[in-house]
Amino acid sequence: MPLKVVYTGDLPSLEVRFLESLKTDRRDNPLHPGVVLSSSHLLGTHLRRQAIRAGNSLFNVRFHTFDTVSADLLPLDYRKRKLISPLGELSLLRKIVRSHPGYFEPVQDKSGFGFALLATVRDLIDAGIEEIPGRIQKTGKLKDIALILQSYRKEIAPFISRSRALELAAHNIDQFAAVYGTSSLTVYGFYDFTRLQREFLSAAVEKLSITAFLTYQSGEAYAFAEAALHFFQQLGFQHTPLHKQGLPAPESGSTCRDLELLHSRIFQPAQKASEKTAASKNQNPTPELRSVFQAAGRGRRKQFQDPAQGSLFDTLQSEPASDTQFQLSVPVSTEATHSTLEVRNSKFEIRDPSSDTRDPTPDGTVTLISAADEPAEITEICHEIQNCARNGIDFSEMAVLLRNPETYVPLVIDTFTANGVPYYIQSALPLSETHQAKSLLLFL
Repeated sequence: MPLKVVYTGDLPSLEVRFLESLKTDRRDNPLHPGVVLSSSHLLGTHLRRQAIRAGNSLFNVRFHTFDTVSADLLPLDYRKRKLISPLGELSLLRKIVRSHPGYFEPVQDKSGFGFALLATVRDLIDAGIEEIPGRIQKTGKLKDIALILQSYRKEIAPFISRSRALELAAHNIDQFAAVYGTSSLTVYGFYDFTRLQREFLSAAVEKLSITAFLTYQSGEAYAFAEAALHFFQQLGFQHTPLHKQGLPAPESGSTCRDLELLHSRIFQPAQKASEKTAASKNQNPTPELRSVFQAAGRGRRKQFQDPAQGSLFDTLQSEPASDTQFQLSVPVSTEATHSTLEVRNSKFEIRDPSSDTRDPTPDGTVTLISAADEPAEITEICHEIQNCARNGIDFSEMAVLLRNPETYVPLVIDTFTANGVPYYIQSALPLSETHQAKSLLLFL
């Protein structure tokens, strides 16, 4: 029987428990696929970064929203209709409003109006409202919204909307394991669900093991999340309240202390050495982190004589370093930097990507590099290619295998071009995904 657990608590408690479960689930098999369903892409990015900082490997762990999951589970060539993009939905809605602005004429060209109106229309559709009854259309605003809703349904009929895609995905939940390679799902960051989202989770709970994390504690302050908790309980979830706790404090002198110091000072202006206070002298980075910064400076486009100096550590720096460089260069943890894993008789090494002194001769070793997100992945791939080239390996003897070309190819083009790395892409980028085409679409 599939596992069904919902953890409730404050945000720090949920985050600590999520990171613990992520580490526990991947302890026996670090390459096992994982799927995290978050309420937004921004939250997914935050969770990835927190996991990396905690020393967790995110290899083969994918963070999704309901929109991306429904797109992946959508039956191929469903009735010869194509999935419409959010930009396409917005274009159709703007076309409808321009033809009959009515109540919204004064604000139809305002920035953000289209997105707000589209969110309203999607909420109505997700709630199962086919049309607004005439008896409640007592104001000009409601009459125009009812007309817009009716026109929108008619205009989007030749396509598959995101709402319709989620509805179809609920009926195609049997394909989840085949698509993602796992029958487990983690749900994080929701405090309420629409009708279609409830239908999807109700179908998923019969086929998948689901672990949910819900921001809820007893009391009036969390009354907004009670409906979501009752929904999980009705599906048979085991409710496990978490004790209130803060995020673990970094140990003195550890890499975590350096990361906290880096995070707190990364955007402060540079200070001269004479301006340092006595207290700041005790906040220098550890020798391990300093060596990592020095290694990170080698091979980058910007060179620093002492990358550990500057506003981050209370000394003068002639040229500020970007936060991306430091974020990608620091070791994720002391444990993960030098640990090795034995998986299926193959040696997998989790290492710090900024300090690579390996012999380029092939030896059967597979190196796993954890990055916070897709752009960071491509950046580290580019750095790895540059390191191999310095060690005498020709560019023509290197290859990059991409799991999702639609997501990664634009990043490869931008990153490799900016760093002067020659490349050839076997699968061509669709015309609609090029910068020129995207710029042209913005004018339509």
